[in-house]
Amino acid sequence: SVVRSRRFALLAVTHSHHAWTRFAESNPKHAAIAHRVVELGTGAPLQGASPTPQDPPALLMLGRITVGEDYKGHREILGAWPAVLEAVPDAQLWIAGDGDLRPELQRLVLMNHLQSSVRLFGLVTESEKESLLSRCRAFALPSRGEGFGIVYLEAMRMGRPCLVSTLDAGSEVVADAGLAVDPSDTDELAKAMCRLLQPGEEWQGWSRAATRRYKTRFTEIHFRDRLRRLLEETMIQIDDA
Repeated sequence: SVVRSRRFALLAVTHSHHAWTRFAESNPKHAAIAHRVVELGTGAPLQGASPTPQDPPALLMLGRITVGEDYKGHREILGAWPAVLEAVPDAQLWIAGDGDLRPELQRLVLMNHLQSSVRLFGLVTESEKESLLSRCRAFALPSRGEGFGIVYLEAMRMGRPCLVSTLDAGSEVVADAGLAVDPSDTDELAKAMCRLLQPGEEWQGWSRAATRRYKTRFTEIHFRDRLRRLLEETMIQIDDA
């Protein structure tokens, strides 16, 4: 958003550096204005250790499944999934969320004979979402259009490594708590999923990084503090016009 303040004639506020870059590219006349990044945050750290993922290992995708948001990587993940099964035969892919793209994803599952390893849950409740996050081994949303991605924070809160895209803000949010790939590269996407689904020291390192990154940067309190500092710095007074 762009607001007026007593300190700045105009100030752009975004939730990621990626979002600011996209804004500046789309609005070159505003590229030189002052801007601030205020990263989002949600929830509070878990009490105790991160839950142990289930066996066999599951990769979770979570979010709206709509034609208008057909950039989140569902097709790409399904396209690479047969290669994952060659390396991790018992792997499961969980897709939670609903929308008008779901019938097409179901068609792809049937067409590629993936019914035994892919499950579409549809719309889930908050408690069901928490359960899926606690049981999966890794979270995947290699999107091409995330300006931030709260769902990455929810996964990291559980100590879950994330598979994100190199094309949007996902890699900025997740950093060393997972892997970032170009979702159009099927081979690299499959290799990344296989790595994230395997137990061992590499996975443990990602899990620790996820928990640490969430606790030190992305809780609801962190977001409130960042927003408060912005308001104090700028003394923002939004122009109703």
